[in-house]
Amino acid sequence: MYLLRSVDVWSCARVTGVLYGFMGLLLIPMVLISIVASAASPQGYSTLGATALILLSLFAPVIYGLLGFIIGALSAWLYNVTAKYAGGIRLELQDANSIGSPTKGIGLI
Repeated sequence: MYLLRSVDVWSCARVTGVLYGFMGLLLIPMVLISIVASAASPQGYSTLGATALILLSLFAPVIYGLLGFIIGALSAWLYNVTAKYAGGIRLELQDANSIGSPTKGIGLI
C-alpha cells in the first residue's frame, strides 16, 4: 500500500487546463449547429446575436482552458493542504506486466 501525500500543483494545472480546453472545443460545433438551425426559424438570432455566439464559441476553448488551469492548480493545492491533516489517499498499485499474478505487485509513483 502506498500513500499519496502531495500532488505537483503545476503539472496538475497543466493537465486540467489542456483537458478543459479540449472540452471547450466541443462547444464550437454545437453553437454553429444552433446558429444554422435558428437561421431557418422565423424568430432566429439577430445578426449581432449570431456574431456574438460565434465569437463566444471560438473563445470558449481558451476560456475553458484558463479556468481548467486555475481550478486544477487550486484543487492540487487544496489536496496538498488537506493531505497534511487527513493523511492523504491510500493507493494499491500493480505493475502492468504482472497482471494476473497478484503476488507480483509493485508500486509506481
